[in-house]
Amino acid sequence: LVEGPTESLALPEYLTVCGCDLVKLGIAIISVWGKGNISRYIRLFEAYDIPTFAIFDNDPKDDESGEKRKEIVETMGEEITVDFLSIDEIYVGKRMAIFGADFEQTVRRLFNPEYEVLETSVILEFGPAKPIVAREVAKIIAGAYNDSTIWDSFRKLALAITKLVSKTENDATDLVQTMKTLFGDDSDTNNREEENAIDTPF
Repeated sequence: LVEGPTESLALPEYLTVCGCDLVKLGIAIISVWGKGNISRYIRLFEAYDIPTFAIFDNDPKDDESGEKRKEIVETMGEEITVDFLSIDEIYVGKRMAIFGADFEQTVRRLFNPEYEVLETSVILEFGPAKPIVAREVAKIIAGAYNDSTIWDSFRKLALAITKLVSKTENDATDLVQTMKTLFGDDSDTNNREEENAIDTPF
């Protein structure tokens, strides 16, 4: 579950390059139009035993008090050992992730200066619509960058989502093998460390 169309269009590109096959795993990334609606959808889907993973940011624009974000954490039953309202990087937990103060800004900062150059080029070709720009930039970045350090946070997100929805241990094993192929032998060690510290903020 994500806040809006920007995340729903861009995230599949980043997750796919990290070995999370959304189609194979039967995962749908659903825009709920605002963090205030995330908890409602969590309760709806879980009433039908459909596992959910929430992704939102710490932009206080529509949540100055932080109550909407607190409700998401409480609804998920997530135990966070840090002040999640002040997280300004990418945080990945067992059933939720926080993309800093703002999704676009956080991803832009992660991949700059290339991101801003690509963003300008995409706007010239496709126009200024944020969701389309985010998706097209994500496609280019996903096709060009496989550096394990740059992609650490997305790899961790892909692993957390896969672990949540996997029906068998083979899915998680396949993901680790895919990451090893993409990022080299060290990724297997990294994944073991990530499994033991899945709620550590970046």
